[in-house]
Amino acid sequence: MRKWPQRLAGLLAAAVFAVLASARAETCQLALKRLEPMSRTQMFMGSQPEDVLFRMTNPQHLFMQFGVGMVTDMTKAFPKVVKKEPEKYESERPFRGVAKLGSQQFGFVLDAQPAKAESESSKSDAKESKPEGYGRLLFDYNHNGDLTDDKVVEANPPPQGILSMGMPAGYSHREFPRIDVSIEVDGAKTDYSFFLTVVSQSSGGFSYATAMFNAAAYREGQITLGGKSRRVVLLDNNSNGRFDDKFGVFRSDSGGDLSPVPGDVLLIDPQTGKQANPLLQMALGMDGDENRHHVSKLVNVDGRFHELKVSATGDQLTLTPSSVPLGKLANNNKGFRAVLFSDDQGFVKLTGGQSEPVSVPAGEWNLLSYTIDRTGYEPAEKPEKERSLLETLTDALMGGASAANAMPRYTFVSARATGECKPVTVRQGKTTAMPFGPPYKPVVKVAFVQGDGQVQLALSLVGAAGEVCSGLQVDGKQPPPPEFTITGPDGKEVESGKFEYG
Repeated sequence: MRKWPQRLAGLLAAAVFAVLASARAETCQLALKRLEPMSRTQMFMGSQPEDVLFRMTNPQHLFMQFGVGMVTDMTKAFPKVVKKEPEKYESERPFRGVAKLGSQQFGFVLDAQPAKAESESSKSDAKESKPEGYGRLLFDYNHNGDLTDDKVVEANPPPQGILSMGMPAGYSHREFPRIDVSIEVDGAKTDYSFFLTVVSQSSGGFSYATAMFNAAAYREGQITLGGKSRRVVLLDNNSNGRFDDKFGVFRSDSGGDLSPVPGDVLLIDPQTGKQANPLLQMALGMDGDENRHHVSKLVNVDGRFHELKVSATGDQLTLTPSSVPLGKLANNNKGFRAVLFSDDQGFVKLTGGQSEPVSVPAGEWNLLSYTIDRTGYEPAEKPEKERSLLETLTDALMGGASAANAMPRYTFVSARATGECKPVTVRQGKTTAMPFGPPYKPVVKVAFVQGDGQVQLALSLVGAAGEVCSGLQVDGKQPPPPEFTITGPDGKEVESGKFEYG
């Protein structure tokens, strides 16, 4: 009989140890991984590489317009960063730019490739072939302000065949091999890589070019959460050489859509290889992928909130179970995934359904975006006639028909909040309703007024909270475009037609 108290004490000690272990911070080291060069125009053609999701980053855009005396912050910064250039360039309009990588600014020049030597038969034309586009990169690898002591990088061959069809005259699209460089981030030296794509257009006196720097390096490691080892991948999503950038929100004065300001992205146990569907990921966005998280103050992993800390170079990551007080949010939509943001607590992702409210830290929260996923739903009987967009969408999302014999075809609606969406206050231990989703109503506005008395109309599907639909599929395809008819005061038809997606 004396053994029972000892055994009970042992069980209690084990339970206490398990609670303490689950509440402690977990830190992991993340190794630098480089993406192999691959044409981004071919990313979704043919077989997908294992790391296709790690290539889905936002580029650092650098724009230059020629011939209009345009002065930008980049053109002002170039002479401060670059002190020595080649005496002559092949291009009449070299693209001089500055890219910020980590804590440093790197000067570069995009130049044209030398014209190919003319054959004997073409010399009689008396026309010299001129280089088009930007096929050479002069990049200040050693960050000494001198572009004459670094290797010149030649672009990959331009797109040929079907990839070049339909390109307008004077248009050029060039991609460069991966650029590996050493950078400094908050005083720490680290390796980094990026891909560079440049698009240019020249027609008459108008000429412009856009250089796009995309991260070609990511961080990867393993972390233990709840006693389980998890794969962690950290993406430099805004392609600036740092891995600790938090997301923000852009609010327009006109009250339009709320737009996320890209920060970096944390993937936990990401689906890769054949499991990954990059086209669907792009359609659904951040809220559609349960493994994709914003780098923010809090991260929701398997329904539990953790405080996130990331080193600027991305080599170390810490997740600590949060002790923030919780309340609950209720929404009637089945299978929703939503992104909320708070001015003081950052971004959180929620996954929920009709049965139970979902936990969320107490405080004021705003809706940013959501996806309602009804994949697998299929009516038991096919409709005799083609249904309208609203009928099809309402039936699919609200379960108006039987889901028997369901097939795995994508059915979802995605939406983005606008300035019309009101924040909700979540109180500790209380449940608060956050309405969004169906029923949707069509709203038609004048998008553009032409000089000849004509107008361009825009149709939006607006949800219960004032959000606007941004993506829609039913059974793997878009519903038929909605039709419209405009009548005058006398009831006679003035105009009719169909709205177009996009």
